[in-house]
Amino acid sequence: MAGAAELFTVCNSCGQQVSAFVTECPYCGTRLRQRAPRLDRKDGDLEALLRAPDEHDDAPPVVEDDTVVPLRGPRRVRGPKPQRAAAAPRAPRRAPRVRRPRPRADAGDRRPWATIAIVLLSLLTLPLLQLLAANDLQLVGGLTDQPLWRPVVAALTYGDTWHALAVLAGLGVFGWLWERRAGAVGTAVVVLLFLVAGVGGLVASAAVDPGAVHTGGVGAATALATAWIVAELRARARGESLDGDLLGATVLLAVPLATSVVVPAGAPVAAAVGVLVGAAAGLGLSAAGR
Repeated sequence: MAGAAELFTVCNSCGQQVSAFVTECPYCGTRLRQRAPRLDRKDGDLEALLRAPDEHDDAPPVVEDDTVVPLRGPRRVRGPKPQRAAAAPRAPRRAPRVRRPRPRADAGDRRPWATIAIVLLSLLTLPLLQLLAANDLQLVGGLTDQPLWRPVVAALTYGDTWHALAVLAGLGVFGWLWERRAGAVGTAVVVLLFLVAGVGGLVASAAVDPGAVHTGGVGAATALATAWIVAELRARARGESLDGDLLGATVLLAVPLATSVVVPAGAPVAAAVGVLVGAAAGLGLSAAGR
């Protein structure tokens, strides 16, 4: 009986351990030997019978050959792949240069000089009203025997601090918005509406009620706010909504309107004139901007 060391052999082609009693490698198919090895038996009769040549057989005896004959050529051992030379790092691509439109000199970053001047002059009249007589700054007693500059000064004068804050808040906000949006045209709009609605509104208020005191630029504040709201509504109707906040604009318009009714020298007629003039100005500016 074969020993334990003779039960297995190693294939020369694939290197796998296979049984010693097979003629072909079950892993790679390489021919290991021509015939299976002989098995030793105790009696030896079968071995002798198999080794005895046949008298009637003229064929030459088969010579046992344990030489392994591979069915295919030996595998070529591939060496390590040649390493490619490291490519030079590519320079990062530059993002395409985007040309930004140059802002116009008369829009965007232009300071609202007209609005600043009106607000500052209005604030300066508050301490002057304590030093001078009220008749020197306010429009009192109708339009008779009044100098031409009196309505202009009265449009910059306010009865008290709360009256000034209520009117100047709307005037300052919408004056700044118009000058920021339209540039030099916005400055012209602020000055024109102050003269027509602010000063002209006080003249109309004094003509309607000669016995009352008329002061403040409530007409200019309501005109600027109304023009802004009308222009925004027209732009939204065309699908070209601007950066206007209609709710905030409506609140800033309602504050000077209510103040003109509550304050004794608020000039409600001037506030109404400002709304009419502002509506016309908003329609005109909206049509011109199409």
